[in-house]
Amino acid sequence: MEMLREVIPFFIGLVLPPVIMLLSRILRIERVGPLLTFVLAIIIGCCVSFFAGELGGELEESFMAIIIDTSLVYTGSQVAYYLCWKPLLESRLASQPAKSQIS
Repeated sequence: MEMLREVIPFFIGLVLPPVIMLLSRILRIERVGPLLTFVLAIIIGCCVSFFAGELGGELEESFMAIIIDTSLVYTGSQVAYYLCWKPLLESRLASQPAKSQIS
């Protein structure tokens, strides 16, 4: 059960890049991808710690659980983005014809 508590935040982080891409398109946010990723990782890390029951102990242990879960979510999102999503997007964008600009 302990291993599952450590793996779940990482797997949640693996699906975080498409969510961030959708949010940035819906909210029309540009150039804040890393900040948005970090803020979402903190929020998701806190939620995972809460649902895993790790926030019921002492303050130091609760804070460390949030840090660990947040770092796992953020690491999972970065691994997924650089190994999966970025190559997929680059190949997809490279196959589209370039739009010419009219001056």
